[in-house]
Amino acid sequence: MITLTLDIKDAPRMGLAECKANLSSVVFDVEEREVPVVVMRYGKPAALIVPFPKAPAARSPKARGILAQIADEEKRGLESSAFANAMVAKHARQ
Repeated sequence: MITLTLDIKDAPRMGLAECKANLSSVVFDVEEREVPVVVMRYGKPAALIVPFPKAPAARSPKARGILAQIADEEKRGLESSAFANAMVAKHARQ
């Protein structure tokens, strides 16, 4: 579960019709600048467009810590080539 904390006091406000007419550019701006936009309806806040939280960077699959001492590069190479061969065989049948 991700919890967002936003300061919307200074967030730009936009009317519903304007937002609807320019939704692609509004979403692009929210995504790039990472600033929420308050959508107003009849002069009152009705919705909030916020940037989606970025996922943490994926870890590399390399052995680390205690496993690094027992990692066998030759077996890794065999595993990698076995996977490549399986993919070639799978796609050759189609």
